[in-house]
Amino acid sequence: MRLLVTEVHGILNEPIGEAENFGQVANLLGEFQNAGELLIGFVERQEVVSEPISEEKIRAADLISAANSGYRFRHTSQGKEMVLTRMKPIPVMWINLDSDRGIQLRRLLRLNEDLLPPIELRLGAGLYHREIGYKSIVMRTRSLLGAIAYLCHGVEPPESHVAQGLTTRDWPFAGVDPLNIENFFRIRASLERPPASMAVQYRDMWFYIDEKDKASKATFLILAEFYRLAISAGPQSNVPLLTLPVGGP
Repeated sequence: MRLLVTEVHGILNEPIGEAENFGQVANLLGEFQNAGELLIGFVERQEVVSEPISEEKIRAADLISAANSGYRFRHTSQGKEMVLTRMKPIPVMWINLDSDRGIQLRRLLRLNEDLLPPIELRLGAGLYHREIGYKSIVMRTRSLLGAIAYLCHGVEPPESHVAQGLTTRDWPFAGVDPLNIENFFRIRASLERPPASMAVQYRDMWFYIDEKDKASKATFLILAEFYRLAISAGPQSNVPLLTLPVGGP
């Protein structure tokens, strides 16, 4: 969530936002997950896909054709008109909002008091209307390039490169939050080739992930999977972010 989500309910994962509160939300979801109290899946809901049609214009062949294609006709509230519908899978999350963790999460995310699980998940890179009381969990996601830029903060630049002006320790652009990134992603630098399975040589230095750093290796694998999904999805498809675990590595 820290890697792929940049905002949830107006809580920004950026210096200009509330990065600490964002971290609390991510940690709470991680605690739910570790306790086996978090489940992400899908429920099917009926979606209207046509304008109202007079029932006199609908023939038996239309009903059969719609059913064969996964659609169905149903009457509107007026009774003499029908609309074409289909069952649409909606991503949802099951968590116990009445537990101590759930009450804290409800407060942080400003969820409606009468909201009961399963909670609808809405993910995407676009903007959305911010509300006082939410009936779903809305997350604004990072692009692949944005996720890579975010992880740049986990690279420890060697002093020799900083002295030569090849890099800097301060990120020159707004919009990226380095808060506590070393807790889950850290790239070290060494003059000698380290005994690490993931290492790359750049100029006169070796950059690597320590073999004992399980958090960084897990984050790297998530990024690699995100990259694979982005490439395989192609330019006309959306990346299915929900195939990645939320709230933990």
